[in-house]
Amino acid sequence: MNKKKMLTAILATAMLTLTSVAVASEVVNETPSQQSSVSTITNDAVQDLVHIRTKNIDETIFYPMDAIFIKDVTHTGATAFNSSFTTGKGNGDQLNIWVRNNASSPVYVNIKRDGSEFYNYKLNGGAQQTFNFVQDIPAGGITGNWEVYVYNSDGARYNLNINARQF
Repeated sequence: MNKKKMLTAILATAMLTLTSVAVASEVVNETPSQQSSVSTITNDAVQDLVHIRTKNIDETIFYPMDAIFIKDVTHTGATAFNSSFTTGKGNGDQLNIWVRNNASSPVYVNIKRDGSEFYNYKLNGGAQQTFNFVQDIPAGGITGNWEVYVYNSDGARYNLNINARQF
């Protein structure tokens, strides 16, 4: 591919990525209990430094051009929800995981990346939450093996809606 076409492709990708980030940032509603945090994970085997910022968002944010890992799942019954997926650099530097608890009793949303826990969040009955992850270091896209595990402590039946996307 010649240099002009390559430069055009890179600029178009950057513009699409920035558009998604700008739109998503408009609906972020941070409160003191939902402030961004920075988590640093060091993988001793390869000495890579990874910075991933996390944020809870009060609204559902999903767009059709994103890499969808959990799509419109409705989970009901007596067993906990568990799903694993792998994010890749080419799909963007952000990941949103959205969970709605339609039941009356609380559930706990446990989110891990490469075996390290990011969240163990109590989600009350009738509530929803979007968990946003942004990888800053290294640049180029959020990567990792993710696990979403939703469980309760009282044995109540589950009624959940779950989505996960990378953009």
